Amino acid sequence: MAGRWTDARDAFTKALEDAAPPEALAGLGEAEWWLGDTTSAIDHLGRAYAAFLRRPDPARATVCAVRLCLVSWNSLGRRAVTRGWLRRAARLTEENHLEPLRGWVQLLTGGASGDPEPAANAAQEAAAHAARFGDPDLELCARSQLGASLVQMGRVEEGTALLDETMAGALAGEGKRLDTVVFTSCNTVTACNRVAEFERALQWIRAAADFSDRYGSPHVYTLCRTHHARLLFLAGDWQGAERHFQAALRAGHDAAVGRPSEATPPDDGLAGRRGFLKVMAPDADRAELTAGLGSDYETLKNRYKPYACGVVTHAAIDAAIEARNSGIQAERVRSIRAHVHPLVEELTAKTDLRRGLEGKFSVFHCMSVGLIDGRAGPQQFTDARVADPAVVALARKTELVVEPGMGEESVRVDIELDDGEQRSFSVPSASGSLERPLTDRALEEKFTMLVGEFRGSSEAASLIDAVWSMGKRTRVREFVARLPALADA
Repeated sequence: MAGRWTDARDAFTKALEDAAPPEALAGLGEAEWWLGDTTSAIDHLGRAYAAFLRRPDPARATVCAVRLCLVSWNSLGRRAVTRGWLRRAARLTEENHLEPLRGWVQLLTGGASGDPEPAANAAQEAAAHAARFGDPDLELCARSQLGASLVQMGRVEEGTALLDETMAGALAGEGKRLDTVVFTSCNTVTACNRVAEFERALQWIRAAADFSDRYGSPHVYTLCRTHHARLLFLAGDWQGAERHFQAALRAGHDAAVGRPSEATPPDDGLAGRRGFLKVMAPDADRAELTAGLGSDYETLKNRYKPYACGVVTHAAIDAAIEARNSGIQAERVRSIRAHVHPLVEELTAKTDLRRGLEGKFSVFHCMSVGLIDGRAGPQQFTDARVADPAVVALARKTELVVEPGMGEESVRVDIELDDGEQRSFSVPSASGSLERPLTDRALEEKFTMLVGEFRGSSEAASLIDAVWSMGKRTRVREFVARLPALADA
């Protein structure tokens, strides 16, 4: 019944209707394990273990204990349960002189330690034991664990070479058990994920395609299936990734606290511990991914900066330009007090400027050019402009008043003129913010300022016209023809 796990499960279930032979219990647990029914597999493997002991058949009981150790750790992350089964397997091996199984106990004891150095040492001892007793499965698994441990210790080239070797041997059928392919595949994808050897892991996943077609995915354990899914996600096979993520979740759904390592089973295809959402947006509400799909367009929420400097200065520049537009002249200013959010002082309180770039981090300079020039474009942040005596003089008359209750993109500017007149300008939301987006006209002015310097104002105007008419065009070629910069390319 190679690979026909559903048929095997049904056959073993039928065999258990009248009696409960341990072979049928173990076979049923094996089939359920391959089918991803971890809870039932553990139940039947545990019952098989007890039945073999009662027979008595300590060797087969030990094999069941070893299998329960692997499933408890790699699928459910139950460290205490894993160690419990390992101790039982070790005791049975010692008391019954089961020398052929001693290497397996050594191997798994090292692997369950969580420390790559003991795991590597145990793997070397197990490999020697495999050579002594002619156990090809143990030899492949031991060398595979050694390779994974070396990778974790930083000896990546040496470790991945061993992983390649053991994968080749396992897939070629050197071992006698299908579990050997599972063990070596799990070590390979886990180690490759650890050091970003994604292409190597994907090559072995593809190489195992024939095995997968015949028997099912070798990434049966939750840990390995999670890594497998992450690799498929990185390769662009999102449907395959989601399928394996969900299978991993089903296989490990009753783990009390989930995987304690980097392979925590995710509750969807994107939320693993190092998945896209956890890395890029750990506090994101995943329901928002599909909320308003087809009706709400995030691109409409894009912000466009009106000024060539940090956004925390934009409200202050707005206020300075508003003061200029109201008729205030820089030479009449006696003092300026800007009431700002703490971030403005923290990020942009730079003085004694030497270079134009420094002006972008000086709210004093930004307000000065706003009041004097009425703008804050690239030309306001040159070396010459930050050194201009009039700009410097006005900047020195400006004082910050930090108010924690002030919004990050808000400001109140109080200006005292040379005749003692007091003027105040408040900006509740900076231009370019979501609350106060730039107008089409403002976007055109910024585009003309940036593009016109290099292509000329008439060509900038032609490009603007082409953009605004894009929705009326049905052919890309017609639109491109309106873009001189592209048409000349």
